[in-house]
Amino acid sequence: MIRTLRRKYMLVTMLLAFVLLAFVFGALFFGSLYRAREETRLAMVGALDARNDRKSAHRIGERVGQEQQLSQISRIPVFTVAVYRDGTTALLWVQNVDTTAEGFIESLPELAQAALSAESPLQEESFGILEEYNLSYIREVGAPPEIRLGNIPDSTDAPNWGAYVARIAFADMSVERRSIRSMAWICALSFAGAMVGFFIISLFLARWMVRPVERAWLTQQRFLADASHELKTPLTVLLANIGILMSSPAETIERQWKWVENSEAEARKMRRLVDQMLFLAKSEDTRESMAFAPVNLSDLATGVCLTFESVAFEREIVIDSLGIAPNLIVHGDGESLERMIVVLLDNAVKYSPERETVIVTLAARAGAATLAVRNGGEPLSAETRAHLFERFYRADSARGGEGYGLGLAIAQSIAQAHKGNIRAESDARGAAFIVTLPLWSIKRGA
Repeated sequence: MIRTLRRKYMLVTMLLAFVLLAFVFGALFFGSLYRAREETRLAMVGALDARNDRKSAHRIGERVGQEQQLSQISRIPVFTVAVYRDGTTALLWVQNVDTTAEGFIESLPELAQAALSAESPLQEESFGILEEYNLSYIREVGAPPEIRLGNIPDSTDAPNWGAYVARIAFADMSVERRSIRSMAWICALSFAGAMVGFFIISLFLARWMVRPVERAWLTQQRFLADASHELKTPLTVLLANIGILMSSPAETIERQWKWVENSEAEARKMRRLVDQMLFLAKSEDTRESMAFAPVNLSDLATGVCLTFESVAFEREIVIDSLGIAPNLIVHGDGESLERMIVVLLDNAVKYSPERETVIVTLAARAGAATLAVRNGGEPLSAETRAHLFERFYRADSARGGEGYGLGLAIAQSIAQAHKGNIRAESDARGAAFIVTLPLWSIKRGA
């Protein structure tokens, strides 16, 4: 189950990372694609108006927009071709193109014819791509304004401006496609690297996030196993007693009384165990089910000590409660707090050697009520103290006792429900269990 939960967590994390990274890098790539194509388009738009002088540079800047600088499009190979009514062509303007290359001039009529006869694949009818020549173009049909007005441009060898049909600006797409390929590689490698990074991070996060669930699951499994083991013994005794009673139906109850009495004792043990298990099972909702009110913890502790004096007297154990400060008030559930004190005092009396003294103190320290129950005996090892508050845990010396190892777990649950804590201390003189609860007030004049 834990492994499946970890895999599901990683799957969800990686899916979210994939969607997020795909969106981010997709936006970067298509943004770069749009920018590269826009630069090519602006270079061609400028080339339609350009002439080889400084004034034409200003006209290009005005046509492509003031925010677009010429330096951004100056690296793109672009040239402009004029087509005349008699079918001849002339090279009007060129940038970053080697016009002396073999076949360049001879290819101009073919390029112009292809651009004029091609169907534009884009929305703008004047724009198109000649894939076989690796060129994009913008065509402008009709004579420019200065021709229609009879003003022949400077520095041109056009044979017949009056027969002018169209101007076509061509741009080499190699720069654009190199830029797009570079961006595609960058995005792909960055995406792959980021996914690997997210995988490693999600692997550690999955283990970290599932760890509390794993601990809870293992605790629950151990709890069920221990509970089954503890319930098995009284059930076995009950079944055996019932079997004995059924084997002698003619016997009177008086003659079979010891089996009936033994069955009752085992049933009481089972009920006590089930009650404790139910209390712990509801420990997460303990605070919601408690009736919180101001409680005089001093009176509560003193009363429990008086109740246990008879139990302690049988073992010649003295309960010293003189260290209980009077009238310390906490906000909590009186019944649950009494149960917590009973657990601690019962534990101290049960495991204290005979003729020893159990010391109970209660004092106000730093805005908190501190209750300590100390008993003599052998010191507790660090390993034992680490497991004392676990359910069904019992130290080796207590295995033969009557307890089920749930008392301290119950005490811890009650302390935590009251926003307090409990800890165990031990030295050569014995062991001590110390509970700290938020102090509500100190009752004066009582």
